[in-house]
Amino acid sequence: MLARNPAGGRRIPTLAELSEYPARGGLDLPPLARAAQGREFDAIVATVRWVDAYLERQVWPRKKLRRDLLARTPREIFEEGSICWAAPCYDLTCATAEVLRTQGFDCTLALSAMQRRTQSVELQFGIELELDGAPHFIGFGRTAKRVQQGSYTVVSHRKAVLRQHLDGDLFDSRYIQLFGVEGVDQVPELLQGFRPGKLRFRLGLLQHAFLLRRAHRRSIQRAREAEPPIVASVGRWQGS
Repeated sequence: MLARNPAGGRRIPTLAELSEYPARGGLDLPPLARAAQGREFDAIVATVRWVDAYLERQVWPRKKLRRDLLARTPREIFEEGSICWAAPCYDLTCATAEVLRTQGFDCTLALSAMQRRTQSVELQFGIELELDGAPHFIGFGRTAKRVQQGSYTVVSHRKAVLRQHLDGDLFDSRYIQLFGVEGVDQVPELLQGFRPGKLRFRLGLLQHAFLLRRAHRRSIQRAREAEPPIVASVGRWQGS
């Protein structure tokens, strides 16, 4: 166990503690299986739910979007304790991967270029790892999280997938730099068609409290109806 105090003196918990961590959000969700019973999948789900409840989804001002989008280290994410509700996958990926790595899981960072129909290219971050002897991936959306067997693959709407194995002490590292770029503005060098300015503009239009509240309601609904591979977790939301 790698002892760390990411925020407010709270340390990252052990797997046994994670397995008992209650889901938040006012829902009567089924209890998690005890990780001590040996099934890695249950430990992963417990970790996803713990991180989801630790980091609060917030409306971000445009200045913070420009400064912090795809730019924070895991330590900074934990210390601030918040993420942008409309673009959660990078921060949730970094935070979750670091918790998993402290527990001994071998993780790979996956960066996908997503494009549907005539839309512009968007980015998707996630985690790949082996569970119970089979490849799995962890994905983070605005209103749902999933732990699913398989891996990120190129399909009609996923144009490319880049991978970086997570090795060494990365708690103070910016994950985006593992791909050889300084930040989001250099990502077009890796993924053709991605436009950072357009992403910031689109995310800026979504920074309204009523949109956050609507997404929160959707998250509650999806958690209530969740069946694998969707993780039954609401997360923590600004104002709730």
